Amino acid sequence: MIHLTTANLYFFEPKNVNAIFSEKFEKMIPVKSTGIRKYTLELPNGNKTSYSYENGICSLVEADTDWATLKFVKN
Repeated sequence: MIHLTTANLYFFEPKNVNAIFSEKFEKMIPVKSTGIRKYTLELPNGNKTSYSYENGICSLVEADTDWATLKFVKN
């Protein structure tokens, strides 16, 4: 049963979540807590995406890809 997907990470902090479903890769991806209110996904293609939260809402997404490093900041 799928409870959370990668799209949910933009809206909900994944507290006490071990894995989420990746729509792109069509499989479960481990979620690692990498700091206070910060979580990282290590994707099957070698890329990493980190999500930071304030008051349970995503405030920063940092994506390290093979062609660029992207940052999405909530205004």
